[in-house]
Amino acid sequence: MDSIDTYFREVYYIVTTISDPETPLALKNTLKRDLLKTMVIGSSVMVFLRYGNHLRYYIFKDYVKAGLFGFGLGLAYSPYYLGKKIDSHK
Repeated sequence: MDSIDTYFREVYYIVTTISDPETPLALKNTLKRDLLKTMVIGSSVMVFLRYGNHLRYYIFKDYVKAGLFGFGLGLAYSPYYLGKKIDSHK
């Protein structure tokens, strides 16, 4: 239960830092860019894993689902290192 609290504390810390008007613009842009990077990396990995299964053939819809699932995984992974990046920048 403690790890879930820590995770949501990090998410809250990131959201409040991005929405705080006193946060420098460079930090906001860096956080948004890194968040987008994790989402694209997660999406790419999931689509590659779906494509790498050579025993089945998938339609385009399945690749889109894998990409969206990868976006979600990347978004869920990002608080593990974005909070540390905020601390090091401040």
